[in-house]
Amino acid sequence: MFELASEWYCENLGFAMGDYDFNDFVELKVDEQYVMHLFKTEEFKPMEKANFVFKAEDIVKAHKQLIEKHVDVEPIFHHEDHAGFNFKDSDGNILMICKYFYYYVNGFPLFGTKLVRYKHYKRIKKLIYNKF
Repeated sequence: MFELASEWYCENLGFAMGDYDFNDFVELKVDEQYVMHLFKTEEFKPMEKANFVFKAEDIVKAHKQLIEKHVDVEPIFHHEDHAGFNFKDSDGNILMICKYFYYYVNGFPLFGTKLVRYKHYKRIKKLIYNKF
C-alpha cells in the first residue's frame, strides 16, 4: 500500500522518488530537489483538510490534467486573492492546488489587500476562466 501511494504521487503530481525504505519512508523530489516525505504509519487516518498547498501557475490546466488522470477532484473555487481546488490522493487525503494573485504598486508587491482585490476581482476572474 505504501508503495502504491508513492507511485500515485509520482504519476499524478510529477514527483520523482528519492531515498526510500518502504518499511518507513519515501522521499519525493522535483528537479532533484527534496520536496516532501511520505511516512508509513500503522494508525492511518486520511487528512480531512489540506495541510499544505501546491502552487500552480495555470490552475485550469492543473485541474484538467488531474481530471484526465481520473483523480478525485473538486470544482475550482475562486476568491479575490487566489483560486484553487481540492483533490484526494490514493489514500483519501485531501490536498489543495492554488494560484495566488500578486499586484505591484510602485514596485512593491501587494497581496490580497482589500482595495486591490475589490478593484480587480472581475478582471482576474476573466483572465482565469476566459468566460466571464
